[in-house]
Amino acid sequence: MIDNFHIIEPMLNVSDGDDFYHVQIIRRGKDHPELPSANRTIMSYYISKLSPMEKYRDEIKTLCEVFGARAYINLARRSFRDVTVNTVKSLVTRLAEGDFKKPYRAWNTVSGSLKSKKDTAWVVDMDNDYPGSDRAIAVENFINSLQPAGEKIIARVPTKSGFHLITESFNVMEFNKVYPDISVHRNNPTVLYVPKSLY
Repeated sequence: MIDNFHIIEPMLNVSDGDDFYHVQIIRRGKDHPELPSANRTIMSYYISKLSPMEKYRDEIKTLCEVFGARAYINLARRSFRDVTVNTVKSLVTRLAEGDFKKPYRAWNTVSGSLKSKKDTAWVVDMDNDYPGSDRAIAVENFINSLQPAGEKIIARVPTKSGFHLITESFNVMEFNKVYPDISVHRNNPTVLYVPKSLY
């Protein structure tokens, strides 16, 4: 079981009423090859000042256990205003293109894809590695040596096959020259919870 609530909850900052974090519970085809759909979103949550994480913590864990699903959170805060404006734009585009299927998905889709204007929270995917290993230390030191100057490591989040480094922005082109095998995701979620049944 992976339970990263104790790592992630202290990082959340929703003092502004416009702020929220996007959480999704996803049943992945990779975990359930017998099911017809590749990936299925079971539930989405919008963690905000009025809807804090502790309100949903037990429910998220229960749904993950029941559906054999994983919970993910994007650590770059979203803006309710920006998501609302872009959801309306998305719906208008769909109307213009004659796409009338499942318009209710627009809000969740925009919440997941819209880049944050408030935070940088990149995910460096350290598969098959662990925090504190020689390679992990070398990667962290190299990231911190890149432009812009300063400490860029925000957190180390365990995953099923290694861990995610959550970082501030850095020069990805220079990073890729030295570590072409490591993926850097600029608008991706990290793991919040994975039930024991998926191991």
